[in-house]
Amino acid sequence: EKAMNLTLCGAEEFNKMVHAIMNGDVETARKAHLNLLPITKMLFEEGNPGGVKVALEARGIMEGHLRLPLYPVSDNLSQRIRIETDRLVGGL
Repeated sequence: EKAMNLTLCGAEEFNKMVHAIMNGDVETARKAHLNLLPITKMLFEEGNPGGVKVALEARGIMEGHLRLPLYPVSDNLSQRIRIETDRLVGGL
């Protein structure tokens, strides 16, 4: 499940990591993994799937409406996820 969430939120970097390891390029895969680590931790910091929904909204994939029993993440975490998502998407 975490891998699926990462593919949606940092698809390009996740793809780079998978292809690198499949081609035996461990160093590139390691760098991509470390680049994804901050967003991975943030997505699950306050439970799932609130953080994932924020990242998907930041990418324009979905709107940020949640229905019960889902609940939104804190404003602080939401802002951090948006910044990190922008960094991942903009840095590729």
